Amino acid sequence: MIKLPAPLISYPDILNFLPQRYPMVMVDAYYGLIHDEAYTSLYITDDNIFVDNHYFTEMGLMDFLAQSGIVQMGNMIKHTDFLKESTIAVISQFKNFKFYQKAKVEDTVYGKIKKTYSNDYMAILKVVAFTDINILIEGCIHALLVNNN
Repeated sequence: MIKLPAPLISYPDILNFLPQRYPMVMVDAYYGLIHDEAYTSLYITDDNIFVDNHYFTEMGLMDFLAQSGIVQMGNMIKHTDFLKESTIAVISQFKNFKFYQKAKVEDTVYGKIKKTYSNDYMAILKVVAFTDINILIEGCIHALLVNNN
């Protein structure tokens, strides 16, 4: 695993980049871009809505990666002159996902997001979720920027 710096954005400030609220927030830290890849994390607690029998489910991993992509796109909007009008990012497609294993309670799950294509209104993101020692899931997400007015 890559050694990550201290997070640039942590909970509760991460809520400025996500439309979700408790209990659906699945990202608690954003580390920024490192070598053209963005990194996020989530510490899995027993009260997480996607925990079943002390394991973080596949759906939880997919939601974590979707929110990780949205945080990255939200950060891009906030810190550039890109689309200054009220804009939100939404996931339009999940593609080619491969599940390897689940995370368990008290694991920290990390997300790696690499933009493989983008224009002014959409991005294709290669996403991977992993722990310190295992890849959990990987796939591709298509995200769209939508004017929120």
